[in-house]
Amino acid sequence: MSALDQALLAYGKSQAYPFHMPGHKRRFPWSLDPNLMDITEIAGFDDLHDASGMIADIERDLAELYGVEEARLLLGGSTLGNLVSLLAHLKPGDSLLMARNCHKSIYHGAILGRLSVEYVYPRALSNGLQGPIEAASVQEALRAAEEVGRKVKLVAITSPSYEGVVSDLSAIARVAHAHGALLLVDAAHGAHFGFHPYFPPSMADQGADLLVTSLHKTLPFYTMTAALLLPHGSGADRERVSDMIDYLETSSPSYILMGQAAAALRFLRREGEAYFQANARDLKDFYRACESLRALEILRTDDPGKIVISCARTNLTGQELMEWLRKDYQLELEMASFDYVLAMTSLMDTSEGLQRLQRALLEIDGILRETGAMPENLQDKTLGEQSEGDRVDSSGKDNSAGENDSVDGVDGAGKDDSAVDNDSVGRVDGAIDYGIVYGSRRKLLEPWQALEEKWEDLELEACAGRVSRDSILLYPPGIPLVHSGEEITECVILYLKRALKDGLKVQGLREGKARVLR
Repeated sequence: MSALDQALLAYGKSQAYPFHMPGHKRRFPWSLDPNLMDITEIAGFDDLHDASGMIADIERDLAELYGVEEARLLLGGSTLGNLVSLLAHLKPGDSLLMARNCHKSIYHGAILGRLSVEYVYPRALSNGLQGPIEAASVQEALRAAEEVGRKVKLVAITSPSYEGVVSDLSAIARVAHAHGALLLVDAAHGAHFGFHPYFPPSMADQGADLLVTSLHKTLPFYTMTAALLLPHGSGADRERVSDMIDYLETSSPSYILMGQAAAALRFLRREGEAYFQANARDLKDFYRACESLRALEILRTDDPGKIVISCARTNLTGQELMEWLRKDYQLELEMASFDYVLAMTSLMDTSEGLQRLQRALLEIDGILRETGAMPENLQDKTLGEQSEGDRVDSSGKDNSAGENDSVDGVDGAGKDDSAVDNDSVGRVDGAIDYGIVYGSRRKLLEPWQALEEKWEDLELEACAGRVSRDSILLYPPGIPLVHSGEEITECVILYLKRALKDGLKVQGLREGKARVLR
């Protein structure tokens, strides 16, 4: 018998501090009994699918909050907004240009729409993280498509990224519109932008035609609450957008979520400014205190609300650091990757919570500087035992490899080079290069075509050179290492094995096996 309800209650009452979504951080001032609020579309309570009363007021308040022409309240997260945006504007066979670091919901929309997909890749940052999408890269990809007779109808990018990296939307919008394409921005992690000058400015006036944001991630809304924003001057087809929301969103929307959304909007209007001011002050104090870290490192991105903590200079994996913070300090973070962890903050965080994280990082840093390792009593042998050959450096290459060796089909110019030395990945001592982890793969079929082919399950080690039926990804963040219809390379296998060994969450494998086309 499931004990989920009991586990949720125990966690909520524990001393664990939530550096993870949702953004209300378990302290939104709303104590109404859900049993009193869980209703259906009875008289006087409006209808989400034909809003004309109180629910329409929520959507008008959202539009006013973000300064857009129209806002649609979504109860399926940004996933729903992304699917709606794609399927409302593209028909089977149409060309979509999407950022490779888009969330899996964009990939799924391309499959459901039977679209032809091309990719644009983020610029790599010096710290190894994936950087922004450059307007010049979008321009190049659009021109390349036109040269072979394909007309891209929509460009989809993610900004900000999970880690808080922001792309120049105004420049990208100009390029997309010059080529006759709409711009969809998955801003799931940017709902708080524009509310305080310490954070990046609002993205609502930067040229996007469709802007999707997860209210629940960084604002005090309940999980699943999101918005699809149509800025002034948007080229979106509003009738088709309404149709797709009607087709894809549940016909039994939660009045608990909608009621809380109304309360959260009222809270932001009345008290948001003071809460954001306090949060900005606390974050500044946190970053100043962490300047003394030496073994650990804070990787600053465009959004100071995303605290990215690198352990690349230590013998720890990201998962081990996350476990250490959980077990010894009762701090629950949002995610772990190969060599960093992510703590998500919001205006609802407390000074005490950020001080707890600050003290924990300084103490762990001191231990690592003194001993060079995590204490033995905290080591989980299923996560902590790694050979020298399992470490990947910032170039993704073996220590003994030459400077000009390429990795996973991408040479120094970023071009395809399938004849790669399979031993050139997998070893060493520096940070992971996420531009390689999520780098270019050879596409042999459109993703939707791959799902219609016959397949077989193979052990991961035997999959090199085979075409993946499924999307295989780390979740979070939900970005494929290899997608449906793409070739599985030795590099992909090595990174997936590393991820499994590190204890990261891998989706798309079944008991260690991958589904490949026959």
